[in-house]
Amino acid sequence: MHFFSRALARLAAFLLIATLVTSGFARAAEEKRVALVIGNAAYQDAPPLFNPRNDAEDMMAALKGLGFQVVDGIDLDRRGMDRAMARFSRLAQDADAALVYYAGHGLQYLGQNYLVPVDAKLEDEHTLQFEMTRLDDILGTLDRARGVKILVLDACRNNPFADKLTRMLSLRTRDYGSTRGLAKIERTQGMIIAYATQSNQVAADGGGRNSPFTAALLRELPQPDVEIGVLFRRVAVAVNKATEGRQTPELSLSLMGEFYFKRAGKLAADKGEEAGIVSEQDRERQLRERLTRLEDEKKRAAEELAAMEKANREKVRREAAERDALLKAQAENERLAREAVSRADETDQLETHAEARADLGEVLRMAGRSEEAARELNRAVQLYERKGNAVSAKQLRSLLVGLRR
Repeated sequence: MHFFSRALARLAAFLLIATLVTSGFARAAEEKRVALVIGNAAYQDAPPLFNPRNDAEDMMAALKGLGFQVVDGIDLDRRGMDRAMARFSRLAQDADAALVYYAGHGLQYLGQNYLVPVDAKLEDEHTLQFEMTRLDDILGTLDRARGVKILVLDACRNNPFADKLTRMLSLRTRDYGSTRGLAKIERTQGMIIAYATQSNQVAADGGGRNSPFTAALLRELPQPDVEIGVLFRRVAVAVNKATEGRQTPELSLSLMGEFYFKRAGKLAADKGEEAGIVSEQDRERQLRERLTRLEDEKKRAAEELAAMEKANREKVRREAAERDALLKAQAENERLAREAVSRADETDQLETHAEARADLGEVLRMAGRSEEAARELNRAVQLYERKGNAVSAKQLRSLLVGLRR
């Protein structure tokens, strides 16, 4: 009895673990991840930036590889940024993980952060809200996600818009507020915000393909089983080292629980699933190729059959024409031979009469009319014998022997 109790306990534990593992895989498979990625570089009213386009394109590829559905935006004007945010908002409302990445110019005014579209024209402080995109609007969109909310800002680059605003406001008042870098965002509940540098500081655009911050982030994202807080701290260390202390990223983390961009277990499952998909795709491709081959073979067979039928019809037509021509020739030969016989009958020349009968017999023999041919040849033999032409009579008798066989 004690043995059975222990067996039942082990079975119950096994079933509980299997249920948890299965439900974990089901949740991972059903997890919805969405991202908005914007890279603004080709500014119309300021010198262009070199890296934001590369940064955004590389981030799009990396996030897609991590299961994110990406709303992409390269060199967006104000209208384009609004449309991209609207698309992202629809996707993010029921997402398990929603991420916004921005690379380009950004500035702050009186504690309010703004992202700069490529067509922005800054005339004075009154045009800010009409020419720029408020970061608070993006935060509001992120709040619609039911799960993890991530904001990544590589937007504190050396900014001519901020410098222009600083000069304009410094001429009017001493209390104009800082415009250098971005202001620290206070409302971060349930959110992760990663800044390329500390608040009120400027980040480097970088001399390579990517900015120092995005380059470090791209290196860390594919690493499996790295919790997001640890990941961004590693990024901060790498950026600080790469810039020799001139730039230190900042992280604001107010997340209940943990988040991983990539899990090793999920990766293995994904690889198995991907292999299955590839196998199915290969099988489908093979079947389609086989079907194509069968269709090609069917087409070739139909063409060959049509060619054979055409050749047979041509052969029948040709043989019929040849047969008709032969019959006409035979009829003409018979007519001529009978006319010769009739003319010979009117004379007393046995030799001529015999030759005419022999010719008629030969024509009838060639036409397959053996009995008629034999009668005419017999008459020719008799005529030759009466004439005393034994040689000709003997030759005709040889033909008669062949007819009788």
